[in-house]
Amino acid sequence: ERGNEVAYAIGPESLQFVHFWRDKVEYVLDRADNRVTALAADGAEIAGVDTQWVKDFAAATFPVHYYLLNKNAYFPRPDQHASVSSLPAVTRPLFAAHRGNVEGPQAPGIENSRATLERAAASGIEWLEIDVQITADAVPVISHDPALPQDPDVPIITRTLAELRDLPGAAELLTLADVLRDFLPRKQLLIELKPQARLQDQQQLVREVAGLLREHGAGGRVIIDSFDEYQAASIRHQCKCEVGLDLPYRKAVTAADLAHVLSLGLDWIDVEQTAVNADLVRRAQGAGIRVM
Repeated sequence: ERGNEVAYAIGPESLQFVHFWRDKVEYVLDRADNRVTALAADGAEIAGVDTQWVKDFAAATFPVHYYLLNKNAYFPRPDQHASVSSLPAVTRPLFAAHRGNVEGPQAPGIENSRATLERAAASGIEWLEIDVQITADAVPVISHDPALPQDPDVPIITRTLAELRDLPGAAELLTLADVLRDFLPRKQLLIELKPQARLQDQQQLVREVAGLLREHGAGGRVIIDSFDEYQAASIRHQCKCEVGLDLPYRKAVTAADLAHVLSLGLDWIDVEQTAVNADLVRRAQGAGIRVM
């Protein structure tokens, strides 16, 4: 937000709610019913404010925005890091420690921690799964939720790494760089990029993660996944690594879904266990897509 320029943020919920700011007033466009709500800084609704400009602005710019997203214009492909399949052919199941956990249900706050990852690294499991968010100073950190349990009302994206580590009990908050340095030599990694509410934060997360993977030569030892298809397609363009798309919970996977994953240039589909059956595996593998 600079002066009276309009800034807008796009959330991961199928772009239903789009947020605009102008003159310190927030406007929320609900695209389901084309209704705009004006909000003051304290979140209170403001009545009698002109909102038609929001609808006009969205109608004018969104076709261009979607065109650029689909053409990957926000994430240009670095030629020297063109995507290639880097992992050996899968001939048996892969087993991963989800959020680093190999011990069954755990108390909140234990997952994605150094102690948990150390226990997994000492086990016979070959893969560690972690979740990545990004801080206000553009540091990818390991956390499943958008906020730390020490401060659940404040998103990670609004705090710097130093501020987050100053929270009680968060001094050992891991960064992705920590994990790549300390665990990648011992184990292979499944890295889930968590969707961010603002497009610019999505872009920053992809750029920073891709840079770290290149710096650590991680391409042949990681699989990246995301519930956000643009994040998935973008990291695929910037990293010499395999990438999967997380499908909605318990969604039955159709032929159109598989075709869409192929159109994005992705390698994997990540599905909830009840959606997996022999027919899906045959169809996916026949199309050159692996099933997680």
